[in-house]
Parts: sequence; C-alpha cells; structure tokens
Amino acid sequence: MQTFFVPVLGAVVVLSLAGAVLVAKGFPRKPSLSEEERAELARAPMPDVMKRGIAGFIIAVVTLGTVSGILTKVGAMTYWEDDNLRLVAV
Repeated sequence: MQTFFVPVLGAVVVLSLAGAVLVAKGFPRKPSLSEEERAELARAPMPDVMKRGIAGFIIAVVTLGTVSGILTKVGAMTYWEDDNLRLVAV
C-alpha cells in the first residue's frame, strides 16, 4: 500500500507547487505608475476572463486538496477498492 501511496502523493504535491509557480509567474509585473494612473486602475473592473480564471484556479485547488485529504486519510488502496468512496470523492 505504501509503495503506491508515497509516489502518488508526492506527484500531487509537486504538480500543485508547479501550478502555483506558473500562476505566480503569469501575473504581469507592475510598472511604476503615477498616482492618477493608480487611481484609474483601482476603479477599472476586472475582466470576465480573469474572473473565470481565478474561479477555475480556486475550484482546482479545492478539488486537489479534497482528493489529497481523502487519500491521506483512508489510503490509496481503500480509495481504489471502495466504489462508494470514489463516488463521494468525485
């Protein structure tokens, strides 16, 4: 059981960290702005694409955390063998 669990959990953690790094690098660098430009940007609405991206990221993190928590609590073999548990996780 542990021979399967450790690599899978490790892969989940590594992929989560890689995703977080890519998201952090995706944010644009902020140039030095005047006070008037900062005020204008503060009043500008967030684009719909950005709202959807943030919502998708939050949903992915919650789902990943839930599945990782289930695997940590019950173990990978129990998750694999118990169909009811897999239905709850999905």
